[in-house]
Amino acid sequence: MKMPKILILGSTGFVGGNIYNILHNLYPVFGCSRKPGQTAKSTIHMDLDDVTSWENIFRIRPDVIINASGYGVVKHQADPEKMKLVNYYQPYLLKKYLDEQHSGYFWIQIGTAFEYDLGLGELREDSAAMPLTDYGISKLLFSRYLESSERKNFLVLRPFAMFGPGEDPSKIIPALLLAQKNRKEIELSSGAQQRDYFFVQDLAHFIARLIEYGLDKVAGEVINVGSGRPMPIKELAEQMSQTVPDFNPGLWQWGKIRQRTNEGKVFFNASQKCEELGFMQTPMPEAFKKTIDYYYQH
Repeated sequence: MKMPKILILGSTGFVGGNIYNILHNLYPVFGCSRKPGQTAKSTIHMDLDDVTSWENIFRIRPDVIINASGYGVVKHQADPEKMKLVNYYQPYLLKKYLDEQHSGYFWIQIGTAFEYDLGLGELREDSAAMPLTDYGISKLLFSRYLESSERKNFLVLRPFAMFGPGEDPSKIIPALLLAQKNRKEIELSSGAQQRDYFFVQDLAHFIARLIEYGLDKVAGEVINVGSGRPMPIKELAEQMSQTVPDFNPGLWQWGKIRQRTNEGKVFFNASQKCEELGFMQTPMPEAFKKTIDYYYQH
């Protein structure tokens, strides 16, 4: 059986980088570089801002393209027009170009749970897709484009809250760990918000199982990816603290700041679809250790 060649858009980011690191041990995998001079054997020059670079995709003719690129996940990425450009318009133009030029490929879209109305709490694939953030709206626009296209050579994965190596330091898990590592107090909300957290590398392993299963069997579908178990952020942190070296509870200042007014109390994946298709979770102690090792060594 032919090994599929895989191209990962956004391969230097948090999600894309972890997908690359897992899949390159299993398949011929290529990443993307925005700088022409920084390509390598397993990297092509491909920049969504530079249309002329798109033709480099035909040098490798990938069987699977994973779009893990995105803008708006972290606090400093706050420009709504850029969200629309990066999350919707550029991928739309790229996929339209590829559909016209390259018929034999499958597109895996890394969407987000923020495409739903998070106020519903229990979220399934048929839950109302009525996002309330610019980020969620821009990601949903591209999902809607895929769903309305004639070709069903795509799959939309909507992961819930992920953590792991390479996440931006402004996010809660890295922020907590860096506070311990640097011995600095960090002011936090109550931590009562309940989220559906899982280890980011589990998404990569799930993608590998879907490829082995046969992407044609899930073509045109939307699949939520999450543990299915909401957990207060403070409880998650307390579990992680058992693995943190020389843990100092006084550094995590819970209840010092107010929770954001537009932040939902609880939302989680209430669908079992991903589990039925082979999604498996790394045990939390192991996931915490890998994450802690990364932030303590970098």
